[in-house]
Amino acid sequence: MGGVFNIPKLSRRVESDDLDILTFTWDDFVKMEEIESGSYGTIYSGKYQSRDDVVLKVLKGEKRQNKRLFLKEARLLNNIKGHENIATFIGFCTAPTYSIMMEYVYFDFCPFGVKKQVTSLDDLIHFVDEELDFIPLKHLQLHIARDIANGLSYLHENGIAHRDLKPDNVLVSNQHYADDTQEDVRNEKFLKVPVKCKLADFGESRAAYLQTQTLLQSHTDRLNRGTPLFTAPEAYLEPTKPMSQEALKNADIWALGLIMYCLINPDVDNPYGPVFVEAGVKENLDSLKHIFQKKQVPRQQPKDEFLRLSEWWQIEKAFNLCTKFDPESRPSARELFCTLSLNEPECSLNFMSLAVSQATALDDSDHALAECFDGSVANDVLPTGTSPENDGTNACVFLDLAICNRLLVNNIPLEWTDLKTTAEDIIINFPTVINNIRNIAELYEPISAYSLLREYSLLEECSLSEEFVELSTQSVFTASGRNKFVSALSSEAQRFSFAIGLYTSNPYTLMVGINSGAAFLVDTHPINESCGGDGNGIIVFTNDKTSTSCTYLVQWILKRLLNSFAWVTRGMYI
Repeated sequence: MGGVFNIPKLSRRVESDDLDILTFTWDDFVKMEEIESGSYGTIYSGKYQSRDDVVLKVLKGEKRQNKRLFLKEARLLNNIKGHENIATFIGFCTAPTYSIMMEYVYFDFCPFGVKKQVTSLDDLIHFVDEELDFIPLKHLQLHIARDIANGLSYLHENGIAHRDLKPDNVLVSNQHYADDTQEDVRNEKFLKVPVKCKLADFGESRAAYLQTQTLLQSHTDRLNRGTPLFTAPEAYLEPTKPMSQEALKNADIWALGLIMYCLINPDVDNPYGPVFVEAGVKENLDSLKHIFQKKQVPRQQPKDEFLRLSEWWQIEKAFNLCTKFDPESRPSARELFCTLSLNEPECSLNFMSLAVSQATALDDSDHALAECFDGSVANDVLPTGTSPENDGTNACVFLDLAICNRLLVNNIPLEWTDLKTTAEDIIINFPTVINNIRNIAELYEPISAYSLLREYSLLEECSLSEEFVELSTQSVFTASGRNKFVSALSSEAQRFSFAIGLYTSNPYTLMVGINSGAAFLVDTHPINESCGGDGNGIIVFTNDKTSTSCTYLVQWILKRLLNSFAWVTRGMYI
């Protein structure tokens, strides 16, 4: 068999042509700068065609397993594109190397007067905690938590388990207002949606419609491929147990709970860090497994306790629901989204502004004095400069006791308008009676004020029975104290149709109680618009006497920094 043998000419298979996913051409990408690099790949920012807001995730090396995972992530992103809380996929290419193109999102601090950009939730949390302050940005957390839960819910409802949820894999953005040149428009957008979040990094994800032949089996044993500190305890306590798709979703919920923990404990580098330190053990997998065996969850830290209780309470509730050691007891992502979407207290309460507050007399006096100096009042009627005789400064505990005294005469439920009239009358007139017997500069405890009023026969005999006192080292309400307050208020609501009490924390005292089928409070201080007021005192009442409604009222009160509670009754102790 004569003839000439020629070496065959080969050509590289263009894999992306057969993938049925969006693709792009490498030469159309203009590289700008390297954002991040690791052993697995490198991420570049750049431009693509008419877009200048893209990033390119480039695979390093030619390992078959890494290429398969990279392609798997691209396929998954292609199938779930279009959701507001999932990173936007633009395209995939195979030459010169496997690459995934995504939109470039970041949170820009320029609108806040700080030159800094961050891309991940982890970077955002730690930058604000270490170099800024979360109080001006306190409403970021709830929006972030809702976005993450909404994105995860979308994945789960489409048969996908993320399997690597952690703050590093949540992208953050404020590009919808960061570059807006109109300050009023930018401010409005910030108040409405201060941040947008998107889930990213789906290399570990498992989806029913993307499984390879191995994954077409009903289970996989590779749960603990995710970041260890965010991996569910069942991965370590039952390492040989096969994991179904539903079990993987339950593990995602645990990881979501730990992200919730990071949101409300921004000073902690990792959720179990304080537990490791307290136990005096090294931070490794053996220590983590030991903690899981003892069924310990991360502990809330004291630094941001007030914000956690007053502003981030829905997130704390979500954390508690997610971190159940029984995977079947954890809620779904959709249920968690609903938990995080609970109304702010102001949205679930009723507000009735008073015509006056305990500051009204002094404000009127100051206004009159100002008119004197601008020449609108004759010199012969100039005020003497002394406080008005009905100055209500520091009088809240006396005013509330007087309101209680008036209501206890009948000891029956009354109309809210009648309560309003009673409160206004006492706020205006009662200071004139008590200012001759009290030190106006002194803050009185309820028992001291009660004793003084009884000594001068200004109050009928009644009982002060202390329900509880809960003080933390920072004199703010603790989690256990809040729960006790809700329990006490709910208990009275179930037992009585009418009950009243005082809730005190220097320098504030409020009257609280049960009336007309609702829990309520009377605040004699000036209440601003952010809390539902108009600058005068206020009556706040719930829609019913349920525990949920009592919780809303307590959450409103927490914003007032209160920390002790006592029921006021006549002739009996409660």
